[in-house]
Amino acid sequence: MTFAERADMTEQPGNNNIPIDDPLVGSSPVTVDLPPLYCPIAPVEHRRTEQFLDRGIGWMRRFGFCSDEEQRAHALRTDSHDWFPRMVPDASDERLQILVDWCYLMYVFDDVYCDDGPTSRDVGKLVDFTSRLLRAMEAPETGPMPGDSPFAAPIRDLMLRARACTSPTVIRRWTQAQRAWMYGCAWQTSFRAGPQVLTLNDYASMRPLVGCSSATLTAIELATGEVPSEEINAAPVQALIEAAALTSIWDNDLFSYGRETWLAQQTSHAPTTPDNLIDLLSHERRLSLHDAIAEAVSLRNRCMYFFVQLRNQLAPTAGPELRRYLDSLGNVIRRNLDAGLTMDRYTNPDGRHPNAVAVTATLIDECPVQDRAALELPTTSWWWKHLRTKRADEGLLDDRP
Repeated sequence: MTFAERADMTEQPGNNNIPIDDPLVGSSPVTVDLPPLYCPIAPVEHRRTEQFLDRGIGWMRRFGFCSDEEQRAHALRTDSHDWFPRMVPDASDERLQILVDWCYLMYVFDDVYCDDGPTSRDVGKLVDFTSRLLRAMEAPETGPMPGDSPFAAPIRDLMLRARACTSPTVIRRWTQAQRAWMYGCAWQTSFRAGPQVLTLNDYASMRPLVGCSSATLTAIELATGEVPSEEINAAPVQALIEAAALTSIWDNDLFSYGRETWLAQQTSHAPTTPDNLIDLLSHERRLSLHDAIAEAVSLRNRCMYFFVQLRNQLAPTAGPELRRYLDSLGNVIRRNLDAGLTMDRYTNPDGRHPNAVAVTATLIDECPVQDRAALELPTTSWWWKHLRTKRADEGLLDDRP
């Protein structure tokens, strides 16, 4: 199935992994079978995730969100209480709760303003909305302002709490990363509204911004402590951060493909532009769905392989703050993988059809030899310059975490 044929769902069951039956009439689920995903990083557990859930939902309710059972169920399906506690498990409860609350709120923002609604197709309306939101982040002491959205008050609360427990440098980095996310959302909206055709290189450049990867990875510092500027701003560390962001967001594309396909079925039309890695590869390279999925996983594995090699190179000489940060980057990737396989958000797209989507994947500790080459993309070509040996290009480095 090509990108243009996605909504028609005319393939036979079992062919390219997508059955033709309509989930709304009790048929088989949309099933996406992924090739093995390379990830040698072990999962992290946290004993107190339920307390973050209760407090997070209570906080959302205090600001007018989760006011009815449907909204509460939507929030619960994001598993927001489980993300940062498993990515930065040694952080204090106070800092983790700030990030849990942020996750709950930003999932609502992303769903209501970026993925759906009038702002998702009107870049002017989206920029107006996000500009006001960013001002609340930058200057939370200002209090209510004309034109405020329901998000302004909780954003101010989050930023004031964050300022009380971390450095001004971390706050500035996090604010700038959220600005980059909002910019990415505007970029995506402009493509949806216009005739432009995305290239894979464009997508690899911008998708981490659209998917909030930069804001999430920057938030690690709020949890674990400020990394000295001379370390975190070094080119090799920035290459590693980009690799973590791209790996995570491509994993999101793999796990959300079934959800997006199911939702497209219900509206009986395909999206006008490809905004998922699988769709983009199908469109740009004229691949079948089966081959597009295989190519997407191969690109993702190559990105992950680079991340492991460069992290192994940087860790021995990293200071304690940077070392904690490097470990947390790996936790982010692993937590994202585990969530993609279990989140109700992906298996129950509209909250009313449990098991409408099934995604299957196997995680492997050793990277396939064919997935150890550099990504052949201009936007990522500079990464490999920071591996100290050419053996990395030959796929011969140790791939243990």
